[in-house]
Amino acid sequence: MPWAAKMVQGCRDREIAAHVVAALRRLFEHDRQLLRADASERAITARLAHHLQEYFRDWHIDCEYNRHGLDPKRIGIGEDAQLVFPDVIVHHRQTDDNLLVVELKKGNSPATDERDHLKLQAMIQEFGYRHALFVRVRVNAEPTVSAFQW
Repeated sequence: MPWAAKMVQGCRDREIAAHVVAALRRLFEHDRQLLRADASERAITARLAHHLQEYFRDWHIDCEYNRHGLDPKRIGIGEDAQLVFPDVIVHHRQTDDNLLVVELKKGNSPATDERDHLKLQAMIQEFGYRHALFVRVRVNAEPTVSAFQW
């Protein structure tokens, strides 16, 4: 089964998943040069955010938005609390209405996925995001999703 069908079936809200799939397909179609050139993760996530806006018109789409209200967004408790900069979020700014958080990793990144998974779990628990998606995209070749987890 192709990644897109698995992504939709794996999400508890298939409409949200279908919108994410559509935005990723637009990214692969319109911005494949970024992926083939192995551009920075920030450049890729900015374009993904741009494409997500087409499907989430009544929401704010932000990259590395580090605010919870007016305060810095932190995950963890007490002394261990760390500033967090999620790759892409779908939310209403300065509210607790948080729909989706996405962490994207390039397929050739040597970093493990574990830290991103923990970050996403914390975003759900501490900020009430309804959906969290980790996605790994292939670069230096034909762009595609090589792994994901809701």
